[in-house]
Amino acid sequence: MIKMEYRIPPQAIEAEKSVIGTMMVDNTTINSVLEILTQTDFYDLQYQEIFTAIVELFNKNKTIDIITVADILKEKGKLEEVGGYNTLADLVDIIATSQSILHHSKIVKNQSQRRQLIQASNSILDMAYGNDEIELIIEASEKNILGIDRHNNTTIFSLADTLSSTVEQLENRCKNRGQISGIPTGFIGLDYKLGGLQNSDLIIIAARPSMGKTSLAVDIATNVSISKQLPTAFFSLEMKKEKIANRILSGWNFIDNQKIRLGTMDDDDWGKLARSIGPLSEGKLIIDDTPNMKASEIKARCRRIKNKMGGLALIVVDHLTEMWRPRRGTDASEHEENVRCMKRLAAEMDCPVILLQQLNRGVEGRTDKRPQLSDLKETGAAEEVADVVIMIYRDDYYNPDSEKKNIAEIIIAKGRDVGTGTVELAWLGQYTKFANLERMRKE
Repeated sequence: MIKMEYRIPPQAIEAEKSVIGTMMVDNTTINSVLEILTQTDFYDLQYQEIFTAIVELFNKNKTIDIITVADILKEKGKLEEVGGYNTLADLVDIIATSQSILHHSKIVKNQSQRRQLIQASNSILDMAYGNDEIELIIEASEKNILGIDRHNNTTIFSLADTLSSTVEQLENRCKNRGQISGIPTGFIGLDYKLGGLQNSDLIIIAARPSMGKTSLAVDIATNVSISKQLPTAFFSLEMKKEKIANRILSGWNFIDNQKIRLGTMDDDDWGKLARSIGPLSEGKLIIDDTPNMKASEIKARCRRIKNKMGGLALIVVDHLTEMWRPRRGTDASEHEENVRCMKRLAAEMDCPVILLQQLNRGVEGRTDKRPQLSDLKETGAAEEVADVVIMIYRDDYYNPDSEKKNIAEIIIAKGRDVGTGTVELAWLGQYTKFANLERMRKE
């Protein structure tokens, strides 16, 4: 086995030469290269210096060629360090086409990432042999790995490119007139207001305890994963997976949840349950009930689930205050960072993320106890970062004589692209589930 200290770091010297030479000869390629590479991506120190000189000239809108690059290197006392005019002359003889320069740049980037990974690994080894607390080591290790620059593809598009894809999406919507554009929640009124759950959106469901936020999330996840057969990840940081399964069995079969908890089901209930096992087992719902998970752990597990299942349509995290925090800052700042991590997760996975959150006690002190955005507990980041904020209010919870018995108001308090509004759903407490109100009235 080759000893680590004798290994040569990953590098691509010929690709580095090609990139530098092409930038000096064909200045039109510089923008594309700068979207991929920085100075430290070059292994050879002399190419780092030459690249820096080219970038400095480019930022000053000056002509870039072998003469101007040599002059700026000479001014900085670096010309001889890089090998003088002979090195620059050799580089301009190794040029690539405008198409292949991107490929060569990505080769340089990939080798740079490998070196960063080796450096991070060595740092982790040093920490592991030290005496720091294991949680601190794990956290620092995650930051080292996640800090590796993995972005080597341009995300800059012209308006023409954007309009083309936007018009194509609009044409598809018109062909499917009346159909929602996102992932259906299973609730007709909510889907109509939201257009379904949209990819890369962070949707926060917030409520006071016992209002049904977990039930609503379970109902949506069940519809997406079982009725629509779309891969769904449900992270239950507070409730064990068996309790989630009990809720699904109760709501799917309309079996009183009390009977399931006490084991008092009758033959009819057992018949319903037996018939449902097949369809439920064929669903694409993954439940992870690991408590106190870090945002980085959730992200890593989502990547694995996506690879295993060939995609990921929806992620549910129940709930924010149960996510791991280092407890070195304020509660608010640490919760805000977790909210932002969930938004980044939605963007990376390109699917909606539902994050459950509690409301503070300020609701209880008001005459009208309908929640407001200002009631979001611990953090204002939810209001700022989330694309959609949904709040649940049940009047009969506070007023036993309410005219809205068993009716829940699903308040869309924020909708980045859809506005605000309220949708009423039936609350079936004995089954711990919500249902479409008009359908329940007809039945």
